Amino acid sequence: MASLLLLLLSAVAAQRLGDVTRRDAGDTFTLTSGSCEAAECAEHGAGRSGVTGAAGAAGAECACACPQRAPLFREDRELCVDDLPGELFVTLILAT
Repeated sequence: MASLLLLLLSAVAAQRLGDVTRRDAGDTFTLTSGSCEAAECAEHGAGRSGVTGAAGAAGAECACACPQRAPLFREDRELCVDDLPGELFVTLILAT
């Protein structure tokens, strides 16, 4: 059981959030990891939209797109959501 938990934690740690692009139709973001399976993006509530670089190669990026039902990507939770809380929205505006 402990080895399974360790394996899961190492798989999640291998993914790193890359660029986030805000779009009207839904935000897109990249994950840098060794693979680009549909499950990589699904863990963040998104669908896979492409691969930059050779899949499985070092430095490969997996491009993910948030769906229309949850078009906003929250970087703090690394998850596509349908709405931002009011205080977070104000913070984002003041930060820009």
